[in-house]
Amino acid sequence: MHTAAYIQASRLTANLRVLDFGCNTGYGTALLSQLTQKVVGVDVSKKAITAAKRSYGKLGIDFLRINGKRLPYADESFNAVVCLQVIEHVMDIPAFIIELKRMVPSAGMILFSTPNARLRLDPGMKPWNEFHVQEFNHTELKSLLENYFRNVDIFGLTAPETLYAIEVNRVARARENARATQSMPVAPLRVATPTRIKGRLLRDAASILRRLKALLSPPAKTCPISSSIPYTSDDFSYRRDGLDSALDFLAVCCDDDETFKTTVRKIGKSNGQAQGRG
Repeated sequence: MHTAAYIQASRLTANLRVLDFGCNTGYGTALLSQLTQKVVGVDVSKKAITAAKRSYGKLGIDFLRINGKRLPYADESFNAVVCLQVIEHVMDIPAFIIELKRMVPSAGMILFSTPNARLRLDPGMKPWNEFHVQEFNHTELKSLLENYFRNVDIFGLTAPETLYAIEVNRVARARENARATQSMPVAPLRVATPTRIKGRLLRDAASILRRLKALLSPPAKTCPISSSIPYTSDDFSYRRDGLDSALDFLAVCCDDDETFKTTVRKIGKSNGQAQGRG
């Protein structure tokens, strides 16, 4: 899934100077480098940057560890910023987006990808991924980004049924575990009468049984992952419809109208034409 996002991003940023913000171990930066004029990868993790330099530094890609707040580049140093699977980790989103916008001119673009909270979380549920600060549905994501960009469009990642089911079942199991472990607030007893104490004990016992059932229940039926499944990252594709059931989102953000229109027209034209949930 993440490779598919980088492949799409590389097509949208061909022949441009690109910043890969949150490059991790650099595999996506290497994909971008195949089509971009120049790409730089940055990340807050020293371990990740060390691994990126070791694996892909020989390709002539610059990798740099950053503090995550201020980038060591002049204004408008890049034509585009690729920021995949990062925004859900960010505490101070306004400062984060403002710093990314500083990197590009008004005709530049910024691409974000992030998981679909509607598939992963119940209403009001905290992210079960311990490293995620906030997850978004497509309405929340677009509303957030429109505070900073003149043009925003959201595309949803989908796949053939077998691939789609693997990811949906994975997050469904994680959500079930979160339901069992994320405690719900319970009003305190007002008067400790025997009747009320008995009722409270019964409710607590029922709650414990429900949690045990969730923990001990067999996992949802899954599609086995094996080398015999004839799929690659090209079998994932992006589409505008069916966003509620998308696996991930890709947000295209740009202040310049013409750059924006040209960019969004490219999405889906050259990547796999997978048919998944819509």
